Amino acid sequence: MADEPLTQRKRNAIVAAVLLAITLIASLASILPFVGVTSIGQLGGAFGRVGAAYSQGLLWLAGYTGIIGFSLLIALWVVYLVRVLWLARRKTNRSWRIYEAALALPLVVALLVPFYVPKPVKLPLPPLPDAQQVWREGLIRPSFTDNLDPALSTSGNIYSIDQLVFPGLVRLDKNSRVQNWAASKVQLGQDGHSYTFTLHPSMAWSDGAPIGAEDFAYSINRTLDPCTKSPTVSYLFPIKDASAFSSQQCDSGKVSGAISTLIGHSLLIVDPKTLTIQLERPTPSFPAQLTYPTSWAVPRKLVDKYGAEWAKHLADNGGIGGDLFKMTTLDFDHRIVLQRNEHFWGAKPILREMDFTMYPGNVDASHSAMYTAYVGGDREVTTLDNAAVASASLRPDYHTSEALFLQYFSVNWATPPFDDLRMRQAFALALNKEKLTQDQTFCGACKATNHLVPSGMPGYNPNLKGPDGTTTLTGNVARARAAAQSYANDKCSGTFSQCPPITFRFPTDFQTIMQEVKGMWADALPGYPITLQPAQFDSSYFDSIVQIYWSPWVADYPDPQDFLSLLFLPGAGVNFGNVDLPAATTLMRQADAELNPSKRLNAYNQAEQFLVTNVASIPIIQGQNAYLLRPDVVNFQGSPGGVTSDTWQRMYLGKL
Repeated sequence: MADEPLTQRKRNAIVAAVLLAITLIASLASILPFVGVTSIGQLGGAFGRVGAAYSQGLLWLAGYTGIIGFSLLIALWVVYLVRVLWLARRKTNRSWRIYEAALALPLVVALLVPFYVPKPVKLPLPPLPDAQQVWREGLIRPSFTDNLDPALSTSGNIYSIDQLVFPGLVRLDKNSRVQNWAASKVQLGQDGHSYTFTLHPSMAWSDGAPIGAEDFAYSINRTLDPCTKSPTVSYLFPIKDASAFSSQQCDSGKVSGAISTLIGHSLLIVDPKTLTIQLERPTPSFPAQLTYPTSWAVPRKLVDKYGAEWAKHLADNGGIGGDLFKMTTLDFDHRIVLQRNEHFWGAKPILREMDFTMYPGNVDASHSAMYTAYVGGDREVTTLDNAAVASASLRPDYHTSEALFLQYFSVNWATPPFDDLRMRQAFALALNKEKLTQDQTFCGACKATNHLVPSGMPGYNPNLKGPDGTTTLTGNVARARAAAQSYANDKCSGTFSQCPPITFRFPTDFQTIMQEVKGMWADALPGYPITLQPAQFDSSYFDSIVQIYWSPWVADYPDPQDFLSLLFLPGAGVNFGNVDLPAATTLMRQADAELNPSKRLNAYNQAEQFLVTNVASIPIIQGQNAYLLRPDVVNFQGSPGGVTSDTWQRMYLGKL
């Protein structure tokens, strides 16, 4: 057949090119809902209420665009099939057939792309009106304090409120990483002996008074002041001369000693918005330590006016706050209310109000009351105690998140038989930790572990091995018995009953599960004399240390130093087990000062492995946060460090 005229070929080429362009555009439109809409929502949420509404519009536009694009693809495919059938019934030119064949491939690909995406991203709910953005939550009132002073904070529930009211130089993000907060820029000195913090220029308290470098210097110095009597003052000891300043005497409300203040000494106000903090030595964990409330800014005018009772006046005269919210109602026994801080320097929270109902008294009764209020629709979220987890876990609104919380059986290295590695390993390997997690009173939402640095913490080592060189969590009874028998042959005339008797201390609430623990030890070491000692877990629990005792540890800040050096360096204040392992000590001290992040975490990993192999302590379980969350809550994310400031900033209540 003769070739078609040139003009006809050009016309066919133009038609084919147009169809190809339409196909590509329709392909992109059809996959828009599957790619990137989560980022759109997060980007909008970062800009507060207006951004959330704007991003919501983009998300719905993406959804409708995808429907239109996919419909157009179907139509093009139908046209293509009809065209092919029509051409098959008549003779046609070769060039048009080539163009038709060229169109087939992108059409097929475009139609198949959406089906290879695992599932569409669920579009977030649109936000409720501002007047309805009220968060309602129950908190258990700490029995030992009614003070919201950040310098005195030791309670997780107090922390939850304080972080919403008092600004910190840095904060934790949802992945437990340190992020800039009140400081827009953080600069490490060349020699590692200082940090310089540049504050956001528009920072202000809720009454409009500016927040500057002087506020942070004053607040840090106040925490270290011996007259404040902060129980967590040691978290600021990396600051130059902080320990010496804090250990001085308080005479009639004034510091008595050689150092009257650290302001101008190691707390240097460079200009109204720049603060330099000088350190004793390079301390890479220092930014993480600043996420603890001891360094957060407090309103000096209240402290000057009311002294030690200043925090009880946070709600006076309309309230005060320097972070996302301000305090407007403060009744520690009943209700605490926070309102959005319109002077907050960054993206303002979408939530307008935070309404906390306080539950004093019995913890079990308080959890039950909070659960009832949640089921009745009067709370957005409720935490769960161990006993409620089994039944609550069947609900569709049940959630868990990692918690930086470990429970151990700590051993006293200074007292026989645990001054011998064989017996430490024997008692560790005799335990079936997986079986212990089945006890709801002891565990609830938790998981068995061999780790001293918990999962969810920077520096967690997934390749860690237990004392027997394996990753087993069910014990190794044969290895335990062999190690114990070797010790008995050397020290006890070959008979377990002749070995040094052991006292095992634990809280009274755990008597049932500890009987099971004793049974596991009896199976591996038959006849070994073990006495159970239930005790109240209060301030006197650690006054005297027995051979082995239950012990918990909750992260104060997310750094391996908090779980290793703080607990296991010789002479550390809470090294109650008298652990002294030179190889691990060298690595921990090296890591504590190492400025290279990868080298630092590698040294901590090696130290942890030495400590686990030599049984510095017997980690049993890592806790998890278990909670119920209403389906209309958008952008809520539990994290190892609790609900973080950046989550509160973008979270909102949606319209179902």
